[in-house]
Amino acid sequence: MTPNNQLLEDWWPDEFLAAIIEKYRDNVEAVILYGSWLRGKRDTLPDFYVIFTDYNQLSSLWQKVANRLLEPNVYQLSLSKRNAQCNAKYATISLKQLVKKTTTGFHPYIWARFSQPSSILYTKNEKARNALDTLIGSSEKRMMREALGMSPKSFTSRQLWETALTLTYGVELRAESKDKIMLIVEQHQDYFESKVAEHSDTLELSETGNNEWTFECSDKYRLKTKLRWKIRRIIGVFLSIARLMKATTTFNQPLEYLLWKIERHTGIKENATALQLKYPLIFSWPLIWKIFRRGGFK
Repeated sequence: MTPNNQLLEDWWPDEFLAAIIEKYRDNVEAVILYGSWLRGKRDTLPDFYVIFTDYNQLSSLWQKVANRLLEPNVYQLSLSKRNAQCNAKYATISLKQLVKKTTTGFHPYIWARFSQPSSILYTKNEKARNALDTLIGSSEKRMMREALGMSPKSFTSRQLWETALTLTYGVELRAESKDKIMLIVEQHQDYFESKVAEHSDTLELSETGNNEWTFECSDKYRLKTKLRWKIRRIIGVFLSIARLMKATTTFNQPLEYLLWKIERHTGIKENATALQLKYPLIFSWPLIWKIFRRGGFK
């Protein structure tokens, strides 16, 4: 599944938002637009996070259990427009699980995403909006706090966020290169600078001028931080593989989308057989291993 670029040029999020609300109705607490589309890229799919009250409206017991055990579930959303299809994807997580993962979750998969710039398209009510604002603030603080022990004693806001994003990207199997991290920080530099200033007291940062900061910590603190990130990297490999396997049961054409994304980010092109496309969970592993050996995952 790849984007229909001609249609996406004049796409507007209200159309996808309306379809999501219609599908899940009162179970939707909030809908967020994030990722490359929000940053102005039009050769990709719009990405949404759909935050649920609970998982009762998912279509099967397997999907409910999968979303609880290994969040999020990822789905395709296709809309007809001018007699053609316009595609997007969305991830689902409950508000309760989101609170847990952004505050105490060891692996950064959730809090890393919610710490970055996003657009809140919908909230059910003021209570949901306040909860979401709190969660985003918690994610921002968590993202920076976990990077401080891996940063030099003195750093700029940009350097802190480049470190944080490099660390979090590094604990997942991803196709994106380090250039994307630099681009994200460059495009949203004012945002990241404002977040460092906003949370500086909580993070115990000292400003030295010219948007530079210092953080005092012991060698023991830095060693423990480094160890946490090593463990996260090991865990992240298995979580990434598990999420890929789960996506084959919830996402239409998952292998086709994965191959397209890898080629888009790395230039590495591989073609799947008809059998691999039809049964990716069973037959695609030799292909994925070949792509890994070629550097398709960072």
